[in-house]
Amino acid sequence: MGCTERGAYVTLVSMADDRNFSIRGLAAIMPDDVTKISGALKRLEELATFGENVFMRMAR
Repeated sequence: MGCTERGAYVTLVSMADDRNFSIRGLAAIMPDDVTKISGALKRLEELATFGENVFMRMAR
């Protein structure tokens, strides 16, 4: 996981649970541009899917 992914993750986790956000909104509060943040969110989504698959295999 790269710095942009970590930064996006930490920023999202630090937000209130009921907070709505957009990629442009994240770009306004993070040092990265919309393209980097969008890529980071896609990568985080891929990692979450991978983690779910590993967890399900371990639970069997």
